[in-house]
Amino acid sequence: MALTTRGLLRLVLFLGGYVIFLVLGATIFSSIESPEELEKVQHLRKLRADFLKNNPTVTGKLLIRETRFVSSR
Repeated sequence: MALTTRGLLRLVLFLGGYVIFLVLGATIFSSIESPEELEKVQHLRKLRADFLKNNPTVTGKLLIRETRFVSSR
């Protein structure tokens, strides 16, 4: 089955449209989710800083290692 010029043009247009659709969707999703995500990251950083402040015997590296160990289970 040979691919004609018209068929090739339709394929290229379809793929181009699909890529544009994906990029626009990702942009819209990112703009909607970004503020909430940044707020959660700031909250988690504050929780971590408060935990390390209230538990001076725990180092940042130890906390990261233990968190990874627990989350891998």
